[in-house]
Amino acid sequence: MNKNKIGVIIAVLVIVTYVAIFGQQLTAWSGFPKGADAYARITRIIYNGQFFPHVFWQYHWANGMPNYKSEAPLFYFLGTFIAKVFSLTPEKPLYIIGFLTFVMIGVGLFGYVYEKTKSHLGALLTSVIALSSFSLWFWMVAGGIYPRIFAVGLSMITLWRAAVFLNQLRTASVFPKKAFAWLVLPLALTMMSHVLMSFFLCGTLFFIFLAEPISKRQRIKYGLMIFLTSFGLAAFFFLPMFVGFSSGSARFIGVISPVIPALKYYLYDFAGMGPFLVPLFFLSSILYFFLKSKGQKEEISLVRSILPSLLMLIFFSTYAFIGYTGLSGRYYYINGFIPLSATLFISIYGSII
Repeated sequence: MNKNKIGVIIAVLVIVTYVAIFGQQLTAWSGFPKGADAYARITRIIYNGQFFPHVFWQYHWANGMPNYKSEAPLFYFLGTFIAKVFSLTPEKPLYIIGFLTFVMIGVGLFGYVYEKTKSHLGALLTSVIALSSFSLWFWMVAGGIYPRIFAVGLSMITLWRAAVFLNQLRTASVFPKKAFAWLVLPLALTMMSHVLMSFFLCGTLFFIFLAEPISKRQRIKYGLMIFLTSFGLAAFFFLPMFVGFSSGSARFIGVISPVIPALKYYLYDFAGMGPFLVPLFFLSSILYFFLKSKGQKEEISLVRSILPSLLMLIFFSTYAFIGYTGLSGRYYYINGFIPLSATLFISIYGSII
């Protein structure tokens, strides 16, 4: 086994251990699942276990209604599967999937940055900084919105596999079919886990492809191949949802509402994104100017690597804090995604940078 594989294995073990210890300190793996929404997740898992395979119609409310028309089903199917196979009570899968989720976030971030930098230490630092952010954990331990954070975990795996695919696309003499399949799979699973998170993921992938040193024709061709293949795998969920989207679009987009910005102290307090992220972000900017002296080619490569994360960071930072500027007025917000929620992605993309 070469040094590279040993470094990757050590990094993954560190991430798993860190998630276990950090989550235990937050009581994420003990007691009843946290957050009011946890009850809704458990209820769906119980329902699936009792009525499978007839789970797409809810029999107990308003004379019946679709059960998964707007709520992506993968999380609940996986939770039901775990509960049945291992004979567990319905709340236990939330711990298991929650633990897996944060491992996926850490491993995905590590893999993405490693593909860009070939630095084990830099990639591991990215994961540790992000996993140290309370903004990353409050979706689960405070809100109980497990499917959303599960989709974020799958999104980070997707970003990693996108970096692998694009690296192989540039260097291989033939089309990297295996790398393509391993990119399409987590993207499709994200789509089947949470609609809004998959929308954010597709936006990030768009910027990643845009920044790659490949032709415009390749960007369009392979971008469409990846999206259409993934969407096709998830179509059993999306197509029925789109049938009724016109009547529910206002609920999805939101209503005209005053901006309620994220709390300012989330930028530096342990209860928010943590006190390390902003100083490290500025430090990385200073280091960039030192790296410029290495030559134009290295500078362009660095900009291409950082640009997708920087654009997503700007987007989420604007959404989170524009309310303080007085420029936003009243706007159409994304229903169910308050500005405070955007701090999770600030932690992720700031850590990458």
